[in-house]
Amino acid sequence: MIKAKHVIYKLSYYYWLLNCKIAIMIEKEHGLSRIIATLPKRHIVPILKYYGAKIGKNCDIDLGLMLHRVKLPLSNLILKDNTHLGHRNYIDLTEEVCIEKNSAIGSYTMMITHAGDWTFDRSDEQEFRDKIHIGKSVIIYSGSIIAAGVIIGDYARVAANSTVLSNVPKFAFVAGSPAVKKKGRKNLISETNEA
Repeated sequence: MIKAKHVIYKLSYYYWLLNCKIAIMIEKEHGLSRIIATLPKRHIVPILKYYGAKIGKNCDIDLGLMLHRVKLPLSNLILKDNTHLGHRNYIDLTEEVCIEKNSAIGSYTMMITHAGDWTFDRSDEQEFRDKIHIGKSVIIYSGSIIAAGVIIGDYARVAANSTVLSNVPKFAFVAGSPAVKKKGRKNLISETNEA
């Protein structure tokens, strides 16, 4: 029975990997992004790793991951050990997005690494690009937006539906649009409790 389950898993994995390869041939990286958004949960991490994402141990990614501006290999996506991405996260991979260990990102969160500005005919278009770095043991609750260039310090919390436009200090709890510090959390956590 165990062998049969393993064979079924492998067949399913290769079916989805073939879908990815065909989508890339037809639609380039846009096709890969489209297929990743439809992958069964058990195949998301292995297929992201196959295409070059740097994903640590025990990472959990829920259904509907949407990747924007995909470039192969997917080396701009770095998830350290024990990270969690909730349902339908949107990650712009124009620049690197790094999430340190033991962090969790709530459903429907957007991480955007570029922004543009122009007038009507786009002849004067300018683009701002920068990395996003999320520290260890951070929780970003559902529906939040993290802007390009933001660094979220270790052990910080971001309230649901917040828009984070500037760096968040270590141990801070931020909320709002734009997000501002509401309180500190250092008295609730001992940094030495985490290996």
